[in-house]
Amino acid sequence: MATEKNEKNAVFLYAAALLIFLLMVMAVYHAVRPGVGRLTADFFYPYLRVSRLAVNAISDRTLLSFSRAELAAKLEQQQKINTSLALQAAAAAELFRENQVLRRYLGIKAPKKWSYITAEVMLRDPLLWLEHFTIDRGRMDGVEQGDAVLDISEDGLPILIGVVGSCGRHNSEVMTVYNPDFCFSAGIGPERMTGFINAGGRQGSDGRIPVGYLASAGTPAAGSAVFTTGFEQRIPGGIKIGELDRLEEVNPLFYSAGRSSGLIRPAFNPNRLRFVIIARRERPTEQP
Repeated sequence: MATEKNEKNAVFLYAAALLIFLLMVMAVYHAVRPGVGRLTADFFYPYLRVSRLAVNAISDRTLLSFSRAELAAKLEQQQKINTSLALQAAAAAELFRENQVLRRYLGIKAPKKWSYITAEVMLRDPLLWLEHFTIDRGRMDGVEQGDAVLDISEDGLPILIGVVGSCGRHNSEVMTVYNPDFCFSAGIGPERMTGFINAGGRQGSDGRIPVGYLASAGTPAAGSAVFTTGFEQRIPGGIKIGELDRLEEVNPLFYSAGRSSGLIRPAFNPNRLRFVIIARRERPTEQP
C-alpha cells in the first residue's frame, strides 16, 4: 500500500514540475521575443540590402559596357515604350469616362409622351465651335427637324444643348443655344419669370447668351436657374438651360414698356461634348 501511495505522489510531483516548466518557458519566450525580433531584423537587413546593391551594381556595370550609340538606341526604344504606355493609359481613362457618361444616359428616363435617342458627335466647326455641330443620327433613325438635343449633368439631370436645325438621312446638324438664330422661351427663377433666349436685340459675350422681353415686375437674383417652359412643341418643359448671370437695370425712359433683358450662362459644356440625347415627342397614332 505504501508503494502504491508513493507512486501516486511521484506522478503528481512530475505533473506539477512539468506545468511549472511550461510556465517558465512561456514567460522566457515573451520576455526575449522583442529582443530576438530586433536582433534577427538587424541581422538579416544588411544581407538583403547587400544583395540589392549587388544587383544595382551589376546593372550599372552592364550599362557602362555599352557604347554611346547602343545607349542612345536603348534610350530611344525605352522612350517609345513609355510613350506607348502613356497613350494606352490615356485611352483607358477616356474609355472609363465615356463609360460613365453612357451609364448616365442609360439611367435617365424620358418624360411621359417623350422618347430619347442617343447620338454621337461626328463633326465640329472650328470657326463656329459653339453654335452648331453634326451628329450621327438622321431621318432613318426617326430624327426630325426641331427635335430637342440634350446633355446629361453629373447628377443625372437633362440639360438643353439646342435643337436639330437640319436633318439628313443618316446625320443631322444641331443648332445650339449659342446660335443667335435659335430663339425660344425660358422661365427664370422659382417664379418662372418668362423671357426669350437670343431675343431683345442684345448680343451674347464671354460664353453667355442673351435673354430679353423679361417682365420688369419680377426681379430674379443672379444665379437663379433657367429652365425650358414647354411652350415649344418639340422642347420638353422643365429642362435646365443654365443660370442667370445678371439682369439689366430697367431704363426709366422705357419703364412703361415693362420689359428688361439679361445674360445667361448655359449649363452644358461644349468643350467636353461627345454624346448627346435627342428628345422626340411621341406622334399620335392614326385611327383607322
